Amino acid sequence: MEYAVPLAALTTTLRDLRSALARASAAGTALQLPVGVRFVAADDLLLGTPVGEGQAVLTLAAPLQLPPEVTGPHFREAEGVFRAHGGRPAWGRLHGLGETELAALYTGWADFRAARDYFDLQRRFGSPYLRRVLGE
Repeated sequence: MEYAVPLAALTTTLRDLRSALARASAAGTALQLPVGVRFVAADDLLLGTPVGEGQAVLTLAAPLQLPPEVTGPHFREAEGVFRAHGGRPAWGRLHGLGETELAALYTGWADFRAARDYFDLQRRFGSPYLRRVLGE
């Protein structure tokens, strides 16, 4: 899972994330998940995560061999924290948002959809994941 948050929200996001992951561990399987932080400049890509200003990008990772029923509560808690702090997901990574939420977060969403309609009318470059996040 990867979310970009405003730089001003980084400290409180990390503090709240720590608490949220501790709650998820206390309620289920105790996990220590690495959290990566990097800083990115603003861009103007249609689906770029740091649109408008530089952002802190937080990545939460879990070993692939862990089943979703173990990691799911941790990722749901983390996503709630990221969203509460104005976070925008890297839409190609794990997240629980659908097309409506993503369209509200990404200013270039409609332009991306129009480009996809133009270049991939027959949906040859689709997948179950892409159909879910694009509401198809």
